Amino acid sequence: MALLTAQTSSDGPRTGWPIGDTLVPAGQHVAVCLDVKDSLQIERPTFDDPSIIETVDLTRFLFGLPDGSMIQTGEMKISGHEKSNLVKFLTSWLGKPPQMDGTWDYCEMKGKGAQINIQH
Repeated sequence: MALLTAQTSSDGPRTGWPIGDTLVPAGQHVAVCLDVKDSLQIERPTFDDPSIIETVDLTRFLFGLPDGSMIQTGEMKISGHEKSNLVKFLTSWLGKPPQMDGTWDYCEMKGKGAQINIQH
């Protein structure tokens, strides 16, 4: 697994990397996965009822572009369900559904190339 500690700040849990405020231009880019970061037991409001707090495990992927800039994905709940954002993301990257039977770790994608589509 990737880095397992969640950092906190004054505005709540910090589950990503401090990569600055410079936006990478929208469009398709060739990139390399630089890191995968798991943040465990993060408390956040539920989508259906923000007054209810849930504890979830989240992951993010950090990509580097040829010009040296970096971009990270949004938070994704660590889930092997076929409809989860994580499985959809990995399926689009791999071109096929990932093996979510406990024999494969998505953190192995670190160092792998990808074609990413950036939208703002």
